Amino acid sequence: MCILGVSVLCDEPHKVTANLRHPGRGNIVLPVNESVFDRDIRLGVGLLLFLFGFFGLTGIWQIVLTVVAVLLIVSAVTGFCPIYALLHVKTTPADHGNK
Repeated sequence: MCILGVSVLCDEPHKVTANLRHPGRGNIVLPVNESVFDRDIRLGVGLLLFLFGFFGLTGIWQIVLTVVAVLLIVSAVTGFCPIYALLHVKTTPADHGNK
């Protein structure tokens, strides 16, 4: 059973892709370019940053840390990192076969 495609909650996280609905164009499929370990680290760090930013800081730093945390969590859930895509980096196993 997969919940949000997060590797901690998913039996087969390497088979998960992010399907987004785009009006008039159908589904947009983002390739998974993060390994399970990478996604777990992003999720853990994102949750910690979110909690610290939301409860531990005030002012502009609270906003900055919360935004960074949300970006890390979204990246972990979808398995797609736009920075990795720009740099042509994949941390997925070689036999993953993103199509």
